[in-house]
Amino acid sequence: MRPSSEPRTARRLRPWYVLAFAVIIGGPALALGMPDKVRIPIVRPHGAGDPPDAAVFSHWDHDSYGCVSCHPSIFPQRKLGFTHDDMERGRYCGSCHDGQLAFSPKDKGVECETCHVPSKPRPEIDEDDLW
Repeated sequence: MRPSSEPRTARRLRPWYVLAFAVIIGGPALALGMPDKVRIPIVRPHGAGDPPDAAVFSHWDHDSYGCVSCHPSIFPQRKLGFTHDDMERGRYCGSCHDGQLAFSPKDKGVECETCHVPSKPRPEIDEDDLW
């Protein structure tokens, strides 16, 4: 190492140290702030016989791919609704769930409830339990 004329405390932080620290510490902190399950907004009303609830995406189930696999290229980091038609065109979930890379909604054995997870009913509130 070359001696410096500046005292050690007076040196400026090098940009790559700051970037490395932000990636190592900031990335997991941001990921921990993400919701595990995200309900996809309904774009148009579901027809008779279709599941009434919107599809649910689980970050936890897809965590082996890393955030940058989908954000911001496939999904913007905001709530966004889409349809099965969009998926069949290879957009959004359909970019991976095409029957080759991952299962397709049209694959044998895949049911609507695989993605369209029913909402849990809210338990009735007992007035005696209120403060």
